[in-house]
Parts: sequence; structure tokens; C-alpha cells
Amino acid sequence: MNEIRIYLKEEMTSREAGIGTYYMTFMADGEWREPPESDKWLEIQRKRCRAFYAKQSRIEVMLLTLALRELKGKSRVEVFCETQYLAAYIRNWMPLWKERGWVDSKGDQVAPEFIELDAELQKHELKDITEGRHEYYTGLETELHSALHYPQYGVMIKI
Repeated sequence: MNEIRIYLKEEMTSREAGIGTYYMTFMADGEWREPPESDKWLEIQRKRCRAFYAKQSRIEVMLLTLALRELKGKSRVEVFCETQYLAAYIRNWMPLWKERGWVDSKGDQVAPEFIELDAELQKHELKDITEGRHEYYTGLETELHSALHYPQYGVMIKI
């Protein structure tokens, strides 16, 4: 089984919205490695460099869903994120919502982003979610700032 680490980074652009991106590393020969520089990986990286606007509480949910969709076959996944939102959703809220038929405590339908994330998580083994700054924080922050200031670098997608 592949072992993958997914690093998420969000940047708030207003009080309620922000942009985000992610990066992945994999375990090979007993150590964590960055993906090889190949035409295929560069194509994936250009795709991944897209930043999108979304509500703060949902950015990491959407980023993780996109990252998991890139994985081929079942993988053991470790996630590094900045906020407590993602871990709380996965550990506490999503199991409860799923048990209720994806309805929240008010009787409202849960946003589709959470259902999509659950479907992707079912394909893999979630090893852990770590909150706070991570080793790729600065690089991903630079990437997001570049996407904001230089549109040709990253495509903005409003969600």
C-alpha cells in the first residue's frame, strides 16, 4: 500500500473566504520523497497550482478531496492542515451526519463537499490528521501569493 502525505495550505482573502492549494509526498525506500520531476508530475503540479475561492471552513475539505482524487489505488494517507476545521469534520461531524443520512442537527442537507470527501476517504486509509504549520507551509504560502498577484501562475476558480 502506498504511503502518502498531503500538506494543505489556505490563505484568507476576506473575512469569510480564501484560497488554497496542496502538496503531496510519498514514502519510498524508507524515507519521504517529493515526486520526481517528470513531464507527468509537472502537468499534475500545474493543475494543482490552481487556487480557488471558498468559504474558510470548507477550503481544506475541498483541498483534501482534490488531493485524494489524484491517488491511484488504495493509499495510507497522513494529512497536515492549518486549522482545526478539517480534523473536527472528519473525526466528529461527518460520522454523525452520515449516520443521519447526511442531514445536520437542524434537519438541513449537509453541503455536498462533505459527502464527496467522505466518498474519497472511503477509498483510502486515513492514518492521521496533524494541525498547525508544516514543513511545506512557506513554499505553499508563496505559491498562493503568486497565484493572487500573477494570474498567469495560477488559475482562480470561484466556488
